[in-house]
Amino acid sequence: MSFRHEKTDPLLGVVLAGGRSRRMGRDKAGLDWLGQTWLDCARTVLTAANAGRIAVLGRPDLTDGVPDLAPGDGPAVNLAGFMARLPAGTRLMVVPVDMPTLDPAVLRLLAVQARGGVPRGKILPAALTVPAGPVAPRGNALRDLWAALDLTEIDLPSDLSLANINTPEDLSVLAAEAAPWT
Repeated sequence: MSFRHEKTDPLLGVVLAGGRSRRMGRDKAGLDWLGQTWLDCARTVLTAANAGRIAVLGRPDLTDGVPDLAPGDGPAVNLAGFMARLPAGTRLMVVPVDMPTLDPAVLRLLAVQARGGVPRGKILPAALTVPAGPVAPRGNALRDLWAALDLTEIDLPSDLSLANINTPEDLSVLAAEAAPWT
């Protein structure tokens, strides 16, 4: 499946969902958070942050899915490969599928950065602009890709959730915190 992005889209949302979810023991994209799958939570937050289109990396089985070019090589390699197929100047907002409580305000704060940005001390979410020419990170981690793109670390208000939910224990903590609200 090919993915085409129209230059006129205000922002292309990218959900990283190609991992094996080894630590969780099951597919995180299909887990439920307050009546939505985690994948739908990611789509919702991207739409609220002005994403005109959404691509789900690593999930060619979905209508908005894009296959990984190098399955098993990790999100940085596959995201860089995806970016190479997009026109220079395309603005991306990248979120992981395992942040079901992500607030769209975080994405809007990152999106205003000229070269793009990530929350200070975090890897995701990230806002960036596809550069002209290939990106050559020094390694295959997302931090390496962000360094090659010269993303800025942004201080965000402490009340904005940036919790990655990677394990059953993380999920139990999330459920306990949500219990009074459900």
